[in-house]
Amino acid sequence: MEPRFYLSNKLNKQGRSTVMLYLYCHGKRITISTGKVIKPTNWNENAQRAR
Repeated sequence: MEPRFYLSNKLNKQGRSTVMLYLYCHGKRITISTGKVIKPTNWNENAQRAR
């Protein structure tokens, strides 16, 4: 069960996206919003974290 972070495809009025978390538990995918927002240009997709 390895958690993964990614950005939501939706942008808010300031051009920022919500950081989302997903993981699998008992074969089911669980998606959780972290409540944090970040500009997509500040997101490192490979490292799954902010730059």
